[in-house]
Amino acid sequence: MSKVKLEIVISDPVCTTSLVTSRNIKRMIKEFEGKIDFDEYSFRDPKAEKYRDLAMPLVFLNGKLINEPGKKPKNKEMKQLIKEALEGK
Repeated sequence: MSKVKLEIVISDPVCTTSLVTSRNIKRMIKEFEGKIDFDEYSFRDPKAEKYRDLAMPLVFLNGKLINEPGKKPKNKEMKQLIKEALEGK
């Protein structure tokens, strides 16, 4: 079974955009049950150190940024990117 890595870096304290993005992603993960490895961490986390100057949230799919920093990604577009990644496109 193919899997993708989805990561989100959120603000701390959490802003509304980060909160909504996190909730949407967690709902979406259920649709792709078992096919997504998911991590969420604060921009204060050492893993996110190089992104501290960017607006949050940041969403990464297989290590590639898929949203404009500070903007909530559109669910339809995110689902399509995940499907394509799972298919190896």
